[in-house]
Amino acid sequence: MVHFQLRNIQAFLTQAEAVITSALANDPFPTTAGSPANELNRLRAWIAARDVNVRTQLASSTAKERAITRGAIMSYKSAGNDPLFVPI
Repeated sequence: MVHFQLRNIQAFLTQAEAVITSALANDPFPTTAGSPANELNRLRAWIAARDVNVRTQLASSTAKERAITRGAIMSYKSAGNDPLFVPI
C-alpha cells in the first residue's frame, strides 16, 4: 500500500517547478490565468487543504468502514483495474 505524505508531494512540486516553469511560461495556449508560480502555489494550497480534509474524514470513520473501503479497493485492483480510479 502506498502512503502519501504531504511533504513528499510538496517536494515533488518544487522539483517539477524548476523543470516546467519555462515551458508553462512560454506556452502559446495557456490554460491558466496566472503565472506558473502562482498556479503551482495554488496547487500546493489545494493539496494541503485536501490532505487535511482526507485525514479528518479518516479520523471520523470507523475501523469497520475503513476495512470495507480497503477491501473494495483491493478487490477492484485484483480484477485488473487501476486502484487510483475507484468508482464510488
